Amino acid sequence: MAGYSHLSLLKRLLIYQKERFPLLLNLVSVSVFTFSAVSYSIICRGYSEFISIKDFVVGVFVTYTLFMLVRIFDEHKDRVEDAKYRSYLPVPRGVVSLKELRNVGIVIGILQVAAILIFQPSMIWLQIVVLAYLCLMAVEFFVPKYLKSRQILYITSHMFIIPLIDIYSSGLDWNLKGESPHVGLIFFFVVSYMNGLVLEFGRKMRSKENEEEGVVSYTGLYGIKGQVFIGCFCCSLPMCRLFWLPVLPVMA
Repeated sequence: MAGYSHLSLLKRLLIYQKERFPLLLNLVSVSVFTFSAVSYSIICRGYSEFISIKDFVVGVFVTYTLFMLVRIFDEHKDRVEDAKYRSYLPVPRGVVSLKELRNVGIVIGILQVAAILIFQPSMIWLQIVVLAYLCLMAVEFFVPKYLKSRQILYITSHMFIIPLIDIYSSGLDWNLKGESPHVGLIFFFVVSYMNGLVLEFGRKMRSKENEEEGVVSYTGLYGIKGQVFIGCFCCSLPMCRLFWLPVLPVMA
C-alpha cells in the first residue's frame, strides 16, 4: 500500500469503487433492476398500484448493497489469482486491503439488517437466503478445486445469486403484501439468470492478443466459435420473454 498510504481510507475507497464498483452507475442499474422486479410481480398478480416510496427506497438500498457484498466477496475469493496474475487491480496494488474491504462489508451487512428489521421485518428471511448463498459462493460450495476445473459448472452455480436477489426484490411486492409469489415470476427469474450469463460471457471475451496468463476467458477456453455459440445460446432464452408475456394474463 506504499503508493497510497498517504491517502485517507475514504479517498482510497473512492479509487477502488471507480475501478471495481462505480457507485453512481450501479445505483442507476440496481434501481432499474429493483423497479423491474417489483413491477413484474405487480403485473403478474393483476394489480396496478406500485409499492410505497419508502419500501422502494429501502428495497433499492438493500439490493444495491447486496451487489456491493457480491463484489467484496469476490475480492476475497479471487485474492490468490489476482495477486499472482492481475497485480494491476486495486487490491493487489495496495489501494485498499482485504481487511478494509471486509470491515466495509460488515458495516454494510449491519446496515442492511437494521434497515430491514426497522422498516420491513418480514423481508429478513429473503435477505438471509441471499446472504447464505453468497457465503457458500465465497467458499466455492466447499469444492473449490472441483469447480475451478469445470468453468461452466463454476459460473452457472455462482450465477444463481442473481435470481436470488431478484426474489428478494420482487418480494417487496408479494411478500410485503403477505401473499405468495406468482408463478409467472419464474419466467422473470430465468431471464435474470440468463442475462447474468450473457454479461459474464460477454465481459470475458478476449481477442487473442489480449489474453492474459492465469485469467479466465471463454475465448481462451473454447475458442472464438465456441464463445459465440455459448453467447448466442444464452441470448436466446432472454429473447423468449416476447413469447411468454401473452401467457401471463391466462396464468393470473
